[in-house]
Amino acid sequence: MGFRESNQDSFKKYGYTGGFRNYADLTGFVVTLPDDPENLFYLRQDLKHRELLPIVVASHKSRPQQAEFISVAAQIFGFTNASDGSSIAMPIATYYGPPPATKATALMPNQLFDESARVDAVRQAITEKRGNWNYIQLAGSVVKREIVTDAITKQPWLRIVLRQHEEADSHIVVFYTQKDVSVVKDSTPVGSLVSIRAIYGSRVIDGRVTPTIWANSIRSATNHDLHFALTGRKEFAPSWLKAEMGEASGKQE
Repeated sequence: MGFRESNQDSFKKYGYTGGFRNYADLTGFVVTLPDDPENLFYLRQDLKHRELLPIVVASHKSRPQQAEFISVAAQIFGFTNASDGSSIAMPIATYYGPPPATKATALMPNQLFDESARVDAVRQAITEKRGNWNYIQLAGSVVKREIVTDAITKQPWLRIVLRQHEEADSHIVVFYTQKDVSVVKDSTPVGSLVSIRAIYGSRVIDGRVTPTIWANSIRSATNHDLHFALTGRKEFAPSWLKAEMGEASGKQE
C-alpha cells in the first residue's frame, strides 16, 4: 500500500496537536546539506525553481537519504530563530515514505537499483506532478494579528500568530498575502478560533533559508478542527483555552 492508504487510519492521531488540527502532507525529493544537523533535511518540489522546504525529523527517526523521492506526514511547530530571535514555524516529520499512487507512479524494481533510471523516473514524476504535493491544515486561537509591510515586495501582508499550546515559543506564525488582508484581519480578532488552509514555502533572507507558512484561506474553526469537540469531550479542552474563553465571556458580560 502507498503512503496515504497505509496511514489513513492514523490520520486522527497525526492530524491534531494540543487538541487542534495540525497536519502537513508534503511530497518531493530530498536535499541534504553537509553543514546541517542530522535531524534536518529539505524537500524540493520543482525542477525549475530551487526553493527548498526545510523539515525536521522527530528525535526517534533518522532523516531520509539525499535525492530520495518521498511523501512526508508532519505537524507544524513554532520555534525561535537562533540567529535573530524571530519566530518561525516548520514541519516535524512523523512519517515519510514512497509517495502513493495518487501522487506519482511507483518506481519499478530496476529503477530502484539503477541510479540513472531512478533519476529519470523522479524527474518525470515531478514534471507530471499528480495530486496535491503541498497541503497544510491548521487550527488554533489567534494570539496576534497585524498588517506588516514585507521588506522585499513592499506589499502589505497579514501576519497571524496561532496558538495551539500554552508555551509562547511554540506559537505558529502564518502569513496571508491576498488583497483582502484588512477584511481578513477584521474577521479574525484576538482570541477567536480559526481554521487555516495553507502551503509550506521558504524565502532566502540574509543568505538563510527561512521557512514560511503561506495561508490560502482562513475561516472560523468547526468541531472537526478541534479534537475535543469532534469527540464530544469538550471537558478535555486545554486549560489555557478554557481560561481564555472564560475571560472573553466575562468581558462580554
